[in-house]
Amino acid sequence: QTTAEDGRQVMAAACQTRFGDRAGLAVWRTAGTRAWENEDRLLARSAANLIRFVLEHEALQREMTLQARTDPLTGLLNRRAFLEEIGRHAERLDREELPGTLMFADLDNFKSVNDRLGHEIGDQVLMHTAGLLRKVVRPSDLVARLGGDEFAVWLNGADHMTAAERAEQLRTQVPRELGEIVGSEIPLLGVSIGIATRRAGSKESIDSVMRRADMAMYEVKREGRGHWRVALEDSD
Repeated sequence: QTTAEDGRQVMAAACQTRFGDRAGLAVWRTAGTRAWENEDRLLARSAANLIRFVLEHEALQREMTLQARTDPLTGLLNRRAFLEEIGRHAERLDREELPGTLMFADLDNFKSVNDRLGHEIGDQVLMHTAGLLRKVVRPSDLVARLGGDEFAVWLNGADHMTAAERAEQLRTQVPRELGEIVGSEIPLLGVSIGIATRRAGSKESIDSVMRRADMAMYEVKREGRGHWRVALEDSD
């Protein structure tokens, strides 16, 4: 409690949530009114506790939402959230008459990392791969871990040429940087990438784009891995 310079009676009650959020309640009376009494202090304390309860509830809701949408290891979008977001992004691109491009990326020889070096090193490989993918996209793009060693990237407003540049960058960086983690015991860790562009004004469904990117990626796998391929454009 204090008296402000203009004579107002001021009282503040602080509250801190279990999750570290800090907040408080400030109340005041005009100059010349009675001082705060014990009942006033109890009321302010009760109101501060109510604020704490509301903040903790909001924090829990945010955390639950985050956990439902993100991969716990890498912090990337999970498959469900990625599919939801890519649909919204495609609708916006349709309105703006811009293309969008999907990249499917699958690590080569990843199973041998877990088998020979253990899952702790395998997790390091996955987290580092996630970091490399983040570096080749803009904040407005989407990056997800679909499961295991499979990742996906959605590039807003980009065509297959832009995606190919990103894929080539990953093709060279991934083996070099992951090799520093696993050492010489593991066969060359690389990445196979399939690319599919949904052109401006296209009526192609997202499922169709995903099938084309997936097929292009597996064609790379069959032909030796460690490269990228652009899928044929949808005929619709």
